[in-house]
Amino acid sequence: MIREAQSAQDRSVILALWQAAAQQLDPQFAASKWQSFALWLDNELLPQSQVFIYDYHGVQGFAQLKGRKLGALCVHPAAQGKGIGKALLYYTLSRFSDLEVQLFTAAGEGQQYFKRQGFHPVQELLDSQTGLLQVQMVSTRSNRYFSY
Repeated sequence: MIREAQSAQDRSVILALWQAAAQQLDPQFAASKWQSFALWLDNELLPQSQVFIYDYHGVQGFAQLKGRKLGALCVHPAAQGKGIGKALLYYTLSRFSDLEVQLFTAAGEGQQYFKRQGFHPVQELLDSQTGLLQVQMVSTRSNRYFSY
């Protein structure tokens, strides 16, 4: 079942999943900067965001949005490859067809995943929190960046 996150317990699970994803993506970032990043997430970003969680026998993944920007799509490492990320993405696309996502360029697999889901890159930029290079991608359902 996909539902909107509501409780403090949901937030703690979201932060734990986010940390696991950061660890997979960049172990050095997770080790050196996670504490300050987690404080920013918990105190600033999550209160301003809409978060959908995949909850089936426990929270297995989440999608975090701020406006039309998909800030995170995380699935617990043990639950990856089972369609949970795709279910969360399609759920958010059914509500917001003009989604955009920014991915760290080091996450080439993530870029390929979003391309398969119908997203296209539009620009590269630096992440203000981490200083790492990112690529901005938009859903082909969006006409904000493309004219047909």
